[in-house]
Amino acid sequence: MMHDFVITETKVVIFDLPAVMDVQALIDGGTGFYWDADRGARIGVLERGAPGSTIRWIDVDPFWVFHFLNAHDVAPDDAPNAGAGAGAGAIEVVGCRSSQLNASFDGSEVPPEVRPMLHRWRIDLGTGAVVDEQLDDRPTDFPRINEAYAGLANRYGYGGHSAGFVDGEPPFDGVTRFDLQTGATATHRYGPGQVCGESVFAADPASTAEDGGWLLNFVHDLAEDRSDVVVLDAGTLDEVARVHLPRRVPFGFHGSFLP
Repeated sequence: MMHDFVITETKVVIFDLPAVMDVQALIDGGTGFYWDADRGARIGVLERGAPGSTIRWIDVDPFWVFHFLNAHDVAPDDAPNAGAGAGAGAIEVVGCRSSQLNASFDGSEVPPEVRPMLHRWRIDLGTGAVVDEQLDDRPTDFPRINEAYAGLANRYGYGGHSAGFVDGEPPFDGVTRFDLQTGATATHRYGPGQVCGESVFAADPASTAEDGGWLLNFVHDLAEDRSDVVVLDAGTLDEVARVHLPRRVPFGFHGSFLP
């Protein structure tokens, strides 16, 4: 099961990881998702616009990722082990890495050992070496960016702040802003009894800054069983607007903003 992949200006990068989806088992009422580390793991690098036969596979130790933040090409002179790469350059990928798939999907607490955390992979295209670097030690997932930077080098990312599952709700109660350049983070929590889904970045048309814009999120008040649309300043995480809705909006998965 390949849940997500990333692109750069020149490449498509696929993480082929050993989570298995068994559709027939689901139909039969059994466990449809399971972890099989014996299948191994590999990263595939494909030239954009090129035939599939050009894909290059690089073996790695097993791990799991549901969602990636972004990826970009690294110039040969800036690539790790650039001397050995013979001018090939590298790819840098950022995503939410777990040690393995959490296959319960039943709203129960996610065990600490499989909670996703932000990681960076540097793939040396000359040597095939992959460096896996953990960027933060707090659980996060559903990462988003300013979509104008998709496939390009970017500085800021936004992920769900984990509060643990609450009565089967998504495990988020806020948003964490990650500065990929300095390592600094900031978190906005929506308040007691407030849980949320994935934020969506809405760019400010009057700004040229990467973080010039707003983060939109559906926030569920558990006590009132009502939803608000909450708007945060993407640069400061200050709340700038809250739209009270007449009823709850059930959480979905990924959203988009259209002006």
